[in-house]
Amino acid sequence: SDWRIYTPTAAPVVFITASNGRHWTPWPDSAVLAYPGARIDHVVGMLNSTAKHIDPGTKDIVFSIGLNDRQGDKTTFAQSIRELHAAAAKLPQRTHFLAIPHFKGQRGRTTDAVNLLNDLASTSFSDRFISLQPNFRVTGSGTDFSHYSVDDSKALQRAAHNHIKRCLN
Repeated sequence: SDWRIYTPTAAPVVFITASNGRHWTPWPDSAVLAYPGARIDHVVGMLNSTAKHIDPGTKDIVFSIGLNDRQGDKTTFAQSIRELHAAAAKLPQRTHFLAIPHFKGQRGRTTDAVNLLNDLASTSFSDRFISLQPNFRVTGSGTDFSHYSVDDSKALQRAAHNHIKRCLN
């Protein structure tokens, strides 16, 4: 991919998302960068190659990614999260990882993959991991367990917003 990270000026909070972020509405002083189909390794590549384009006024970056990685395995997941955390650690901004939600009706391997990705991200990002309510489930916009409904996308954004507000206080 030839994706790049360019943040608008005066955006203290930047969300880096896959396609599910396309329904997010930036609140004042934030920006949403949605990259449909993005996997964690894509974001790592963007951070490593274009992080210099992140405006110095940006204080927090929230990653809302990982769902497109769910077909991987434990080794791939661990490597991806480790590389994301390493790339994020080089940034002057605080970085956060928004938990990957489960879909209503989701079962089996996808559930296991999401649980493992969240566990690895929680360990790596520690208090910068944005957890969700235990029973929070999203409604898919189709049957592919890939895209959230608009309302659920906005609920996830609110969870991230509340986390950032707590970090700032």
